[in-house]
Amino acid sequence: MLTQTLINTLKNDSTLLDLLGVAQSNKAPIRTHFLSIPKAEKFIVVSYTYGETNETGYEFGTITVEVYVKATVRNPITVLDNIVSRVLAILDLKGSQLQDEFTSKVYIVRKTDFTH
Repeated sequence: MLTQTLINTLKNDSTLLDLLGVAQSNKAPIRTHFLSIPKAEKFIVVSYTYGETNETGYEFGTITVEVYVKATVRNPITVLDNIVSRVLAILDLKGSQLQDEFTSKVYIVRKTDFTH
């Protein structure tokens, strides 16, 4: 599933891990829901809403990548902006290469910006 592919791609970026304040990808606070991130001050939630499955063998829907930074973090807006910028850069770099054991091919990744 594309959600897990995106999570794996984000977790394997050393710059993003530094911004999140973790040293190892298995400690990265990047999940599909809030429940498994109990004490993180900075975290990312990746979710997917199904659209349609077509007879030609493809699916479309909406993937949402939400970045959260607690107000107790020093300069939270700057930290948030840096994390969001890195996530967008990763999607630009990997958009045509989002492929692993969970996802066979991704033909298009369209980013929609909701200002913060």
